[in-house]
Amino acid sequence: MTKDELISDLYKNKYEWLLQVSKNLTNNYTDAEDLVSDLFVRLSEYKDINKLIFLGRELNLFYIFKMLKSQHINNVRRKKQTFEPWNDSLEYVPDEQYDLSKDQDWEHQYATTVAVINDMNWFDSKLLQTYIFEDHSIASLSQATNISKSTIFTSLKKSKLFIKQEVNTIQNKYNR
Repeated sequence: MTKDELISDLYKNKYEWLLQVSKNLTNNYTDAEDLVSDLFVRLSEYKDINKLIFLGRELNLFYIFKMLKSQHINNVRRKKQTFEPWNDSLEYVPDEQYDLSKDQDWEHQYATTVAVINDMNWFDSKLLQTYIFEDHSIASLSQATNISKSTIFTSLKKSKLFIKQEVNTIQNKYNR
């Protein structure tokens, strides 16, 4: 049987059963109708419907029931999520005066950190820059470079500790 034949057969022969099952799940007739119609939409979009066929003849009703149940659970979860209107949640914040010294402090800290990274061992520096600037995880970095995860983890941990120590030392000299 083709996909369309299976779906139309399900509609003709099992629509009332699907509606009753949905009504038992939702305790509401209109929600049950919506649930069944969503099921048919999902089935029509399903790419490999052969996985749903029972004994090569009809759709597996247990799997259909599980689809209805999971759809109902998702609908309940969506309804529980309440969103506050953004107008009510925003509070008035007075304008702040632009503080040039904060920007200069940040730029100085950034430049200091970059200088410390450039002064590090080339392996640790390259690994840290790749990890941060190319947005890699340890696993993806390990896979891309064929370096063990433990080596990458140890190197990153050592690099971060070195940067913190050096930046703090430089900051203490700068603040004096």
